[in-house]
Amino acid sequence: MLLALLDILRCPAPHDESALIARVDAGEGGHMRDGVLGCPVCHREYAVRGGVVYWADAPREETRNAPRAEREALPQAEDGLRLAALLAVNEARRPIVLAGARAAHASQVGSFTEAHLVLVNPSGSVVPTGTSVFEGCLTLPFAGQSVAAVALDAEHDRLLASAVAAMMPGARAVCPSRTPLPAGLRELTRDDADWVAERVGSAAATSGGFTPLRRNTTPQ
Repeated sequence: MLLALLDILRCPAPHDESALIARVDAGEGGHMRDGVLGCPVCHREYAVRGGVVYWADAPREETRNAPRAEREALPQAEDGLRLAALLAVNEARRPIVLAGARAAHASQVGSFTEAHLVLVNPSGSVVPTGTSVFEGCLTLPFAGQSVAAVALDAEHDRLLASAVAAMMPGARAVCPSRTPLPAGLRELTRDDADWVAERVGSAAATSGGFTPLRRNTTPQ
């Protein structure tokens, strides 16, 4: 987990918003590999193991390093390119959240942005270097107006309410087309698969919901 995320992480328990305190047991290069995130209000603790933050109970030692089950087909490059365009990732400076099957496109999306990627409950077993991984999320544990973009799959549209709260004005969300559009978002475009919307309070939308992409050449 990227330690710089601590500034915007919040305890997901139902109480007044509270920043978290970290105990770092092992880490390297600005990333926390092992330790604990603690809430000073409710005293809940969230384990960090192998760089993964567990917002529910962490798995047992003998099972936590087992590969995740592959529930999706291998990601297609054109799907990752499309997702990067819909999310306008070139414009992002704050974290981008990819949940469930959307996390399979992290490498492709990351090639077009310098923003940090947070993979929430990723369904695949391949996690690109330099990303942060959250498991067991029932809500998104971010401060209000702190993330630049969110992409949810059909299994994670329950996170949409907390996603809207976490999105900056003008931030984009991509969700399955069957998901009802919530208050706080303005629809930009949709097709049979997905809709794209932006957080209310932004500048005018880009025509067609797409933004020209520039591949990120910054060394990772």
